[in-house]
Amino acid sequence: MLLIASIILFVVFAYFGITFLYEKEKRAFFAAFVSGVTIAAPLFFVWVIFPNDTILQISFILAYLIV
Repeated sequence: MLLIASIILFVVFAYFGITFLYEKEKRAFFAAFVSGVTIAAPLFFVWVIFPNDTILQISFILAYLIV
């Protein structure tokens, strides 16, 4: 269930990232988007290897705090 939710969230953020890249503030949003994806991707793969809901929740909290 959380896997489906995380995939949906990633698709939504990717869509907004691609659409906002064509706006005026290209550099700031692109930097935030790339940093968010860079932080979230390894945490997501860690959750795939060790499927535990608490690990996923902690990784999302850490990603939001860092970004």
